[in-house]
Amino acid sequence: MKETLKKNLKFNILVVEDDISAGKVIEFELKSSGHSCRRFTNAEDALLYFSQHPVDLALLDYTLPG
Repeated sequence: MKETLKKNLKFNILVVEDDISAGKVIEFELKSSGHSCRRFTNAEDALLYFSQHPVDLALLDYTLPG
């Protein structure tokens, strides 16, 4: 039962990472796990998206400039 539950958990995840290579790897891994993922390279675009779309989880680069 636990395995079935794990496989059915799909999240809408927001990724904010200014390092394009790192962001692509994170996005690839999340999507490969079956999650929906939107990736942004700056906080302004991510905030605009976040204000208009619900997300389950936000992964943020805490050293992001600005």
